[in-house]
Amino acid sequence: MKRHGDFLAVAALVIVSMVLLTRAPVQTYCPASSSAAILTPSSHIIIIGDENFTSTNGVVSGNGTLSNPYVIEGLSIDFESGDGISIRKTSVHFVIRDVEVRNSSSGIVLYNVTNGRIENSVIKDNSFGVHLRGCIDCVVVNNNFINNYYGIFLWQCDVDDTGNEFINNHIDVYREVKEDYWSDVMAASTVAIILFSFLAAIIVTLIYFRRKSMRGRFD
Repeated sequence: MKRHGDFLAVAALVIVSMVLLTRAPVQTYCPASSSAAILTPSSHIIIIGDENFTSTNGVVSGNGTLSNPYVIEGLSIDFESGDGISIRKTSVHFVIRDVEVRNSSSGIVLYNVTNGRIENSVIKDNSFGVHLRGCIDCVVVNNNFINNYYGIFLWQCDVDDTGNEFINNHIDVYREVKEDYWSDVMAASTVAIILFSFLAAIIVTLIYFRRKSMRGRFD
């Protein structure tokens, strides 16, 4: 009887241990990501010209070269009165990464910029998520665009915009690849003037020979 009781006690202990193990939470390792990173609240950023890549404007490292670009990262910007991050008329290399920009007219604006990169960021609840005009050799990759009217708005730009995720935007990507409007107008006007001049010359010639023919009849 004692052996039977010992067996039952051991069996009960094993069953209780198995139940506790199956109910215990399983801990897994999750690599750090932009969505999980702790972001620092920041005011909006305006950079005009290469010389204004400074720590005051959110730059945390870099010197603007290809191998060591200026870096703006780890910021949370909620700015309802304009653009969250605005960079204009620059040619140095820079990276904006691991930021969140929301509730702005444009989350991030690049205007007449060369060598800019935007990556691993969350852009949400803006009129324009990322807005680029007249940019060359720029990259917009691996970002999340959520609840913007335009996710990415490109106007006459040379931009790599692969690997982004779009959720609930009215328009995910808008591209305007047409050449300058006024150049098109001038080209069309030039063609119209040439055609008009050609037709006018034909009409004047026909009138001339018509009148000459009429005079010959009455001579």
